[in-house]
Amino acid sequence: MTCSTKPRSGDKADVPLSLPMGLHVSLVGSNENFNLSFEDAYQYAVARHYGLKIVTMDKDFEKVSSGEVLFL
Repeated sequence: MTCSTKPRSGDKADVPLSLPMGLHVSLVGSNENFNLSFEDAYQYAVARHYGLKIVTMDKDFEKVSSGEVLFL
């Protein structure tokens, strides 16, 4: 699963974002701390790593207490 961002000035295409291999361990912590599914934990970890916010209607993210999730 990847996320993409809008191109920055000078970029020609969307930039796919993925979690670097060394950080896959953080998925276990997100799953245990927030009881998130693998997919949600992956999105959460990618957002944290790149300093992004998750914008969602997914109620599962209500378990995440940080300001990294914005609900529609």
